[in-house]
Amino acid sequence: MVASIPPSYRTSLKEDHDKGRPTEVKAQIMDVLALGTSAGVEMPAYRRIVDALSLAQLADATARTTTKGH
Repeated sequence: MVASIPPSYRTSLKEDHDKGRPTEVKAQIMDVLALGTSAGVEMPAYRRIVDALSLAQLADATARTTTKGH
């Protein structure tokens, strides 16, 4: 199956990134982390993913924004 994928194929994540558009990373990882954190749920696996992606600063900013409304 992989052999049938053309070399020019790009995922939607790659296309969004290349065009400077928001990617699904925020919705799939950052928003889930922010929701869990705001609900008091420890989310060590998500935190490790965020750290691995060097998005820790964005996570902190997202958490601060989420807690301001409460």
